[in-house]
Amino acid sequence: MPRHITDVVAASATPVFENFTPDTPRLVKHLRYLLDNGCDGINLLGTTGEG
Repeated sequence: MPRHITDVVAASATPVFENFTPDTPRLVKHLRYLLDNGCDGINLLGTTGEG
């Protein structure tokens, strides 16, 4: 049965290396932290609130 999202969906920035390529290991660690600490989902293409 699908899990219903009822609370927090975090918009997450993507960490990058000095050459601006994604730092995937650091991104996964950060996303896992968010999910393990109360977020129900992650919005990778969302805004982080600067708008």
